[in-house]
Amino acid sequence: MNSNWLFNVDVLNPLLQVEQLSGLLAIHVLLSICVAVLAWLLLPAKYRFPIQLSLPLLVSFAMLMPVVGAVGLLLFVLPSLHCPKRQKESVLNVQEKIELPYTQLKEKASVLFNDGSLQDVLTLQSDEHKRLNALLSIGNMKQQHAIPILKKALHDPADDIRLLAYAMLDKYETQINTQLERVQEQLAEAQGAQLAQLHQQVARNYWELAYLGLAQGAVFEHVLERAQFHIQQAIDYKETSELLLLQGRIALQQRQLEQAHKCFTQALAMGMHKQHVIPYLAEIAYEAGRYHEIPALLAQLPEAIRQRYPFLAIVGYWHVSA
Repeated sequence: MNSNWLFNVDVLNPLLQVEQLSGLLAIHVLLSICVAVLAWLLLPAKYRFPIQLSLPLLVSFAMLMPVVGAVGLLLFVLPSLHCPKRQKESVLNVQEKIELPYTQLKEKASVLFNDGSLQDVLTLQSDEHKRLNALLSIGNMKQQHAIPILKKALHDPADDIRLLAYAMLDKYETQINTQLERVQEQLAEAQGAQLAQLHQQVARNYWELAYLGLAQGAVFEHVLERAQFHIQQAIDYKETSELLLLQGRIALQQRQLEQAHKCFTQALAMGMHKQHVIPYLAEIAYEAGRYHEIPALLAQLPEAIRQRYPFLAIVGYWHVSA
């Protein structure tokens, strides 16, 4: 039997004309575009846009895999997009109360990390190298927290630690004194509102020396007197609740309880929030021996403040005492 007829088809003819190839290719591209458009119309809405990305992808999918691509696109890809596999919902298991061990389960020796606070390390740690590392880490703390610890470090038996603590304290004091001198030089030429602002800055610098404990003894009293003088100059120009609050704190440090109480009540009357003033009024009541006033004063604090350290323990104590 002559089987040459199998190879007489034009499609398999190696001498197929370019026109025929172009026609077949055009038909294939046209059909691919039609299938892609149909698939795009059947896509879920969230996958259709942006059209300049989704439609060319479908056309490429159908054109680069003849027959198989179109069938797979219509029978497998589209149903999977419309009916995706359901994922198991993750459930958050909330633990209201987790019991922790009283002590750590495993101890690990470390040069930098130790049990207790920095103050405990400086006071109780026998290793001088660990005490020195703890002192160096204090440089990242706020001044009001760092200075009391540095003062204790001045009594350390190691010379290097004492010298480092003294140098860090001297740095804090030098910074404040430098600011103080610069502002005082401007007082001679200032007038009006600028003069009042400079008096306020001087008062705050003096107050910072006292509040941070950088002034002691007679110097402490002198610093408070100068702070009181300059804050009064600022108040004489314009009385504000912030200035009255600072004046009250200075008077409280001077043990002038009546003057401090007057300043705090005036600050409240001018709109100062209670949470900034009530603790000082409670302190005045305690210093004056009027203990019966303290629970009522603390009760005026916002609930969020009363639940915060250190007010939580203080409010609880005076509530029980009352």
